[in-house]
Amino acid sequence: MPPEVDPKIAHLSPDDIELLVACYYDKTNKVVDILEQFEIDVHPTQLRKLLPPSITDEHCPYCSGALYKERPARTEPSSLDCDLFCDKCGHREFAEYYSWKTCNCAACTERRRIEAKEEARLRQSHEEVVRSRAHYSFGHDRPSTPYTIYDFQITEAVYLLALMRASRAESLLALGTFSPNGIQDNITTSTDQTSLLLRELRDAGVIGVAAYQSPIEAFDLGDDDTLSYYIFKVHYETTFAPDEDTAAELLKEIEQAFRTKNWPHHWRFDGAEDLYDLWKKFALEESLQYLRYYLEERKLPYNPGPKTLQVLESALENFSTSQVVKMIWAAAKGAVDFMQRKGVSAKHAANTVPGAIQRYADRVLAEGWDYKGFERNYNMPRSMVVEILHDLALQLGSKGWSTSPNLESVSNQPLIDASE
Repeated sequence: MPPEVDPKIAHLSPDDIELLVACYYDKTNKVVDILEQFEIDVHPTQLRKLLPPSITDEHCPYCSGALYKERPARTEPSSLDCDLFCDKCGHREFAEYYSWKTCNCAACTERRRIEAKEEARLRQSHEEVVRSRAHYSFGHDRPSTPYTIYDFQITEAVYLLALMRASRAESLLALGTFSPNGIQDNITTSTDQTSLLLRELRDAGVIGVAAYQSPIEAFDLGDDDTLSYYIFKVHYETTFAPDEDTAAELLKEIEQAFRTKNWPHHWRFDGAEDLYDLWKKFALEESLQYLRYYLEERKLPYNPGPKTLQVLESALENFSTSQVVKMIWAAAKGAVDFMQRKGVSAKHAANTVPGAIQRYADRVLAEGWDYKGFERNYNMPRSMVVEILHDLALQLGSKGWSTSPNLESVSNQPLIDASE
């Protein structure tokens, strides 16, 4: 059934209406003249809206009624499509130009509701599969039998204490997320080192990814069906104890073992060497941290390569982190002076820093200078790993910063294992 004719042109016969349409689209006719000719009492700009729609060969997808096309303004391009609508059920199909619009007929509304429900079902099903796989791949079930100190290597013990102290969570089981770069948590000296620490503890079964507490966006299911996770988006949980009290007891036992040097038997074989290696590692990491700070402070690029690492490692064989940091500061300062004097690029100036550090180290050793290092910069607080390592595991305190890493300082023999 065709749409009703507007009352303002109801006095016209079908033939007159057909002629009216033809006259309207003949641009040689003025609209005011057309209104006068057909005795239509409306403003000229309203005439198009009175024109009856044209019927098309298309049918409504819901009620199979004929679809009608609205009349375009005669000033619009002839190629511009107009909306189609069903006069029977009110369904509308918008022209491409208005494809962003939404039909609100009863059928379309119901279809969207069903589609949204199905989409939600599929999304929930997908999330359940992802979380289940994530728990299986990256998580660990909480043990019925708790870990003991004998289940930890000494490096893992240091890392675990650092992680637990850096955690912002009150719970000893649910740890939440950790931030990169030590922005909030300050676990280690860099994002890379924090990533390695989290992965090492996860691989050791000490912590796991809390798949069912993590946002689904923390996981990525690749096109090849490989599941991975974003290390700083997922939530973590400890998996070494079945409850809070047991976890607290174990952490206290580890702290006491370090504090009293009453090491478990298996730490006594290579624990000193492991702590020495850890001391060297984080002396280098802190040196790199300060190198970045002093270069970026002077707007020089930070891009350490094998040469820089070799120079710093060599310096730390004979000097403390405190002394090496002073050498880094002097080399960075000299690089800026060189750039200003010679007019070289910032990159060129930064490339002179490793060589300058090496020369400072060689000169101090050759001259036998009493080379006093720097105090810590208040803008560069110690990471939690360094705190645990220097203060608790090594029991060196500030000497961990002002002493060159050496095995002798670590090898103070611990007491015998209490179990012996």
